[in-house]
Amino acid sequence: MPVSTLACNPIPHVPRTFSCDQYILPSDEIERERLQFQHELIKRIYDNNLILAPLKFNSGDKILECGTGSGAWVMDVSKGVPSSVGVHGLDIASRLFPLSPPSNLSFSTSSVLGMPKEWENSFKLVHQRLLMAGLQVEHWLKATREMYRVVAPGGWVQLGEVGFWRAGPATKRHRELVRTVFESKGLLLDCADHLEEWLKLAGFKNVRVERRSIPLGGWGGRNGQEAMDNWIEVFRAMKTPTLNGGGFGYINSESEFDKMIDEVEREWDQTPGADMQFVIVYGQKETQTKN
Repeated sequence: MPVSTLACNPIPHVPRTFSCDQYILPSDEIERERLQFQHELIKRIYDNNLILAPLKFNSGDKILECGTGSGAWVMDVSKGVPSSVGVHGLDIASRLFPLSPPSNLSFSTSSVLGMPKEWENSFKLVHQRLLMAGLQVEHWLKATREMYRVVAPGGWVQLGEVGFWRAGPATKRHRELVRTVFESKGLLLDCADHLEEWLKLAGFKNVRVERRSIPLGGWGGRNGQEAMDNWIEVFRAMKTPTLNGGGFGYINSESEFDKMIDEVEREWDQTPGADMQFVIVYGQKETQTKN
């Protein structure tokens, strides 16, 4: 068993394209396709509801997504609101932005940790999903406070993250490796457990939590098969940060890494009851903020 998260000598392999060293998932066309696939899966898990907050949009309202990635969520949202509602996607890198967005959708490069000052009290909804692989532990509360700043009075924020997943011994061992990779980057694997607390600390009221259990494996029907396909691809995509860290005491070669992921996939498909938690937390900014 590994005794430290300190990186050893990197293990040779052919890397994919990454937007920065901090983010542990690639930024390439394969990832763009996966993000769209993942978006459709999560949307279906939540009964085709993109927005859980009790909102109705009027002309002139604005929607923001932080960490938009390929823009799958904002592209979908922009089609379901009036064209007079402005939708904006924000990310630290533009590599995956859509090339031909609709007229009411725009994109810019910036960080959720430091959004433009003029955005204060601007957005009726701020959305962020699956930044667990990008936001460091000490940045989460700062990010939620920054989102509070740009939400319009009476507006809402909605966050979504993966929670715990389980199946059997192969999954448990691999999850320990994932946690070690996260810790080596200063990331928090269990961030979903803290979303409610962070929103409340940032000042949001009426905070609500919607949890879903997603089956993992073909035994779980379409959702189970597609969830397995998606998150196995996520784990395979973490090869570069894992091997660049020397395997962290869990693996010693690229082939061992591939074998570990194969074993997890096989275990999910052969373990009825294997599942992954997904959590969406949303909260409201007071209509009149206190001075």
